[in-house]
Amino acid sequence: MAIFFAPELSTSNRATLGGMINTDASGQGSLVYGKTSDHVLGIRAVLLGGRYP
Repeated sequence: MAIFFAPELSTSNRATLGGMINTDASGQGSLVYGKTSDHVLGIRAVLLGGRYP
């Protein structure tokens, strides 16, 4: 199974996945492959202090 995450930002050397999700980032190729929200189905996270909602 291959994983393909299309958004390629000009600031990719400084971008974080959380920041990309927050801003619904897009970049070159977004017209063809879509933006971040087209590639993220959901998020599971461990919060500060180790709490898992």
